[in-house]
Amino acid sequence: MERKTFSQVLKDTSFNWKKEYERLYYIFYKESHHVDITDYCTIREFISKSFKKITLRDTCLTLSDYDSVHKKCFGESVPANADVDYLLSFCEYSYNLVCGARDANDSKIPYRWRERMKEPLDLYIKQVLTVIEKMGYMCNEKEGETHIVPKSQAAISVSEILNQDLSSLLLEYNHNSMKGNLEGKRRVLESLAIELENYETKLEHISKALRSDIGFLLNTLNIRHNNIGKDSKNYKKAVANMSDEEREYWYDETYQTLLLVFLKINHVERKKRMSELKKSL
Repeated sequence: MERKTFSQVLKDTSFNWKKEYERLYYIFYKESHHVDITDYCTIREFISKSFKKITLRDTCLTLSDYDSVHKKCFGESVPANADVDYLLSFCEYSYNLVCGARDANDSKIPYRWRERMKEPLDLYIKQVLTVIEKMGYMCNEKEGETHIVPKSQAAISVSEILNQDLSSLLLEYNHNSMKGNLEGKRRVLESLAIELENYETKLEHISKALRSDIGFLLNTLNIRHNNIGKDSKNYKKAVANMSDEEREYWYDETYQTLLLVFLKINHVERKKRMSELKKSL
């Protein structure tokens, strides 16, 4: 049975992503807040005023400049060809900017403005988190920026085993920007393969068949070795002739197999604790 992506699952359910987008859009762009005697301000306007103090702006000088560089243009009405990824993209975009403006504490903005915008900013952040929770997604921090990724219990469990950098990388594999990004996915798999080398002996004792399967995937799919260069000693014609779609499919299968491998390894320690519990009862 072919696995469905989180986006496909959401399309097949009653989750009304367009309605959720309209709510967030209104709060972010339209809803005004009384910040001074005669002044009102939307969340986007506040972000625009704080923009130069927001870390993720890189070299962009204005919010409009940032939108243009990153091709972020959201409208009050949803484009006809949009899907649930449109909502996810807006959630990620707005969440990062709101968190950035909240934490910037720009002294050039009047104190009264900053105080009165705290609650709307916090409420917006809570709204985004509630929406993505309903969708089965979660936040993943990467290099000072928050990415929204599918909440995979297996991936979460494995991420708790690995060090922080690898944990972030593991979860990043499911980010929507990775779809179609073969080199990005290959790098994640290569990093996980390097980590797996520390557990080769344990895996051998757990399951020789599983060790053989994961070794085959990592060594023949242009992940750990160059299997597509004709001059390489590890050249595999069948792999070199794969379409991008076919190779991505096998990268995704390798990712799922790696999750299983790390969970199996972690279960060895859990089984020891269970044995101790059984003896004590």
